[in-house]
Amino acid sequence: MRNAFTMVELIFVIVIIGILVSIAIPKLVATRDDAKHSALMANTKICINDLISGYKGLGNTVLINDNPACVTAITAGASIKYIDDTIQVSNVDKSLNGNYIFKGTKVSY
Repeated sequence: MRNAFTMVELIFVIVIIGILVSIAIPKLVATRDDAKHSALMANTKICINDLISGYKGLGNTVLINDNPACVTAITAGASIKYIDDTIQVSNVDKSLNGNYIFKGTKVSY
């Protein structure tokens, strides 16, 4: 009858746990990065829509720094600027980078 594990059995279990951890950690890091990117995209979309809605409602440009979604997106690395009647977005994603023109009530994407 055995009262304890042998040293070989303990080392074998530790090696298996190490292998499982080495597989799991990169996946967790990738998931965190994907979540950050998704949050950046969502905040940028909200920012663009808020700026366009503000322009339509007020008839002039709204300050980017007054919009929490814009501030969050800029803090996360997005570049959002007004140039005349255009919102210029960069450093986000291919689907969002570009110019958003809003003259009058017509908005072109």
